[in-house]
Amino acid sequence: MKKSELAHFIQRYISYRNIGKDMYFDADEIDEALEELETIEDYTYYDEILDLGLRLHPESIVLKTRKCHSLFLKEKYNETLALLDAIGNTGDPDLLLLRLQSYCMLQQFDQVHALIDRLAAEKNEELEYLIEDLVEALSDFGMYKEAHDFIKWGLRMFPQNNYLKEELCHVLELEGDIDKAIEKCNELIDRDPYSFESWYNLGHLYSVQHEHEKAVEAFDFALTCETDDKKDLQEEIKELKAQNLSQIGKYNEAIELYQEILKDNSEKEIHIIPFIAECHIHLADYAKAYHLLHNLLIKHGKFEQAETYLYYFHCCTATGKSGEEQRVLFQDPRLFPHDSEFPPFLVMRKPLIEDMRDPIEHLYKKAFILQMEGDLTNALICYKKVWNTHPDIPFINLYMALIYLEMGDLLHFNEYVSKLQVQDFYIFTMDFNISAEKSFPLVKDGSIVARDLVKEFLKNKDNNN
Repeated sequence: MKKSELAHFIQRYISYRNIGKDMYFDADEIDEALEELETIEDYTYYDEILDLGLRLHPESIVLKTRKCHSLFLKEKYNETLALLDAIGNTGDPDLLLLRLQSYCMLQQFDQVHALIDRLAAEKNEELEYLIEDLVEALSDFGMYKEAHDFIKWGLRMFPQNNYLKEELCHVLELEGDIDKAIEKCNELIDRDPYSFESWYNLGHLYSVQHEHEKAVEAFDFALTCETDDKKDLQEEIKELKAQNLSQIGKYNEAIELYQEILKDNSEKEIHIIPFIAECHIHLADYAKAYHLLHNLLIKHGKFEQAETYLYYFHCCTATGKSGEEQRVLFQDPRLFPHDSEFPPFLVMRKPLIEDMRDPIEHLYKKAFILQMEGDLTNALICYKKVWNTHPDIPFINLYMALIYLEMGDLLHFNEYVSKLQVQDFYIFTMDFNISAEKSFPLVKDGSIVARDLVKEFLKNKDNNN
């Protein structure tokens, strides 16, 4: 259905709805309209039109199937199963997958096993693909243990299924068993040395493991393999390779790769130029880095990632343009995701830039970026890893306390506040002439006044931060 036809369809539907009547449409016309609404991701009238369709055509399997998907997406799993029972056993793989997914979401794994056993006994031709789709869905839902179990089950039935083997690598990574994931990935490469996916996955796993030279080697092999959408994938591989080159200090080589990407696709400059600037910072060419970031900021008005401001502010300081960071600081609301979050990059920026190749600094950087983006759980995991080996690192107890405060966990908040180093505490209270009550006003209203703290910071930039 064309957009003009959809607009006319919606107009007729609304005109009749407004006078309390149902406009008649045939089932195919309604299905086409719903399909177009999904394509353009406009769900304003989706449910209304679907319900109208089921009133007009209560026996339409197509519309009932759409209703099943709608219920599932709304997490109404029991209602999904009830409607699937009403539809009956059509053998439709789409409905079978929906049933399996609903069972999983309800933790009814005995039902999942029973259905798969029945399909296996019937020699259902779609079973292998159903297991693939179920494993992918479980991974998407964050049910990694269950996905792992079904992968092993699926491989017992279909031992040559490369997709399940690739998914096994992915799930092992998500479970934190990187060494095992690398082992399985190498087994795939032994069977098919020209598999782009396997070399790509191996490079990614080595990157996660901080074995950057091996990652570069794997990405080089990936670039020699044939695959669909080769141009886009080559750009991605080049970027990943460049990031790993940067991690092992080969900044000039990384810059060359980034420039190749920009030569082929200039539209990626807002994403790629910050990486080039970061390399120049490592090479102590702050003027070049400042020039790149300054021009990018003028052209686009903001940076794609909030962390890029970290590099920009450092370049401003290194090139004698410190006043510029104050002007830029409050222009992008992402630097203050919400009023209760303290922007940790302000007090972190110098030590982070000084040695970003150090694994602890890298992890610390990752933690505060996650915190700035609102991913508190993963930020806390990273901070704890740093804290376990470097409990005296500046401000870590403060950052962890602020995360627990954000989570409403006052017990752990008080635990880490009590561990604050005197230097850290004075920076945020006495040196800024801010009372402890103002710094941590949770006692009164449950929020932290981030902007006041930052403004005080900018007034007192000569502090030893």
